[in-house]
Amino acid sequence: MYLTKYIVILLAFSLGSTASHADDVDPDNLWKIVSLRCVPDQKEFGSPAPCETVDPSNGYVILRDVSAEKPTNRLLIPTMRIVGLGGIGKEGAINYWRFGWQARRSVLSRDYVGMAVNSDIRRSQAQLHIHIDCLSKYVVDELKKWEANAKNTATRTWQRPFDEKSGDLAPYRTMRIESDDLSDVDPSKLVYDSLGADKASMPLHTIVVAGVSASDRFKAGFYILDSVASETPSNHGSGERLLDHKCAIAASLR
Repeated sequence: MYLTKYIVILLAFSLGSTASHADDVDPDNLWKIVSLRCVPDQKEFGSPAPCETVDPSNGYVILRDVSAEKPTNRLLIPTMRIVGLGGIGKEGAINYWRFGWQARRSVLSRDYVGMAVNSDIRRSQAQLHIHIDCLSKYVVDELKKWEANAKNTATRTWQRPFDEKSGDLAPYRTMRIESDDLSDVDPSKLVYDSLGADKASMPLHTIVVAGVSASDRFKAGFYILDSVASETPSNHGSGERLLDHKCAIAASLR
């Protein structure tokens, strides 16, 4: 009976991870996997299954997406209850991005790896979770163009380098930061602090963190991409769309 209930939860997670506000998807599927399976199993049996990792000291788990549509996607999920983006970025909040970066596929160059959090209105699961996967090739190409652009001279400054020709990148403002592993900077806090009096809009934001190697002008670091969801098709609030959950770019490097 217990195993059957667990399988039902996993199947629901698989469906929910690709759905968008579907009425028949339990928004707490992810939270149930974390709180009812991964954390208790780690504590009782010393095994994180069905998660890959349970880190109680830093308060997160790593779970491989069970959806057949997302074979390379992994999720970082906090072990404390955090509903959406409203609970991150504030003073004293845990910087989950640094742990997500540690869990990436390290065999790939940092330029090909990205992480994303979707806005609250573009997410089927209530519990905060960070997608960790390959970047789409066109995103890698666009970021490399901007990296080489002479106008890109400032770090820690929000800029808008993309236009309609950049497709899904068009609505994003972008900041380049110099950091090896995000241990010294929290992308969520950079976004939150930039909102000024409009901090209540944080749940509408979608954040993407893309790795970038050192160049002639900059040290290795990350691009932080931030956009706000709206009802217009071009501003979808789903940063996950900048990732490639089948990691085609890895196959092209073989």
